[in-house]
Amino acid sequence: YGTKPEYLKALLTLKRVCQLPDYKELCSSNKKYGQIPYLFIEMIKNIILDFGDVLINLDKPATAKAMVQHGFTEITPALEVLFRDYEKGFLNSSDFLDEVASHFPDANRDYLIKAWNSILLDFPEHRLEFIEQLARENQYKMILLSNTNDLHIEHVKEQMGMERFNRF
Repeated sequence: YGTKPEYLKALLTLKRVCQLPDYKELCSSNKKYGQIPYLFIEMIKNIILDFGDVLINLDKPATAKAMVQHGFTEITPALEVLFRDYEKGFLNSSDFLDEVASHFPDANRDYLIKAWNSILLDFPEHRLEFIEQLARENQYKMILLSNTNDLHIEHVKEQMGMERFNRF
C-alpha cells in the first residue's frame, strides 16, 4: 500500500476519524476507502519501517555517478557480491573499503566513503516528528528493520547531528 510514512499517516488518521461517534456508521467494515477495507485499518498493531527510501530520502544512482570518473561502468558480479555481503554485515567497513579500493585503485579511501554515502539525501523533519508522535501515542509497536550499513549510519549521524539522531 505504499512505503512512505506520509501514506501510513493517512491510514492512521483515517483510523482515528473512524473511531469518532459521528463516523462509526460511515466507517463500518462494509465500507471501503479506495482499496483499503476499514477492517484492515483496525488491525494495525505493529508498524515496521525501513530506513532507506522510507524515512530517509535516497538518490540511488548517485554512487555510480560518483564512481564514473574512476572507471565505473556497471555493477559487475564481483561488485554485486561485495555490496550484498557488506549490506548483510558479512564485512566490516574497513574490509569493505579495502575490497572496493582494489576495484578502483585510483580512488582514495576518503573519496570512496564520500561516493558510497552520496546515495543518502535528507531525513525530513516531518517524518521524524511523525515517528515521535506515534511513539508518544503508544498505540503501536514500532520496529525499524533495515539493512543500512555502518558507513551510512555514521554519515546519517553526522548529517543529522547527534541530538536530532537520538530523537530517532
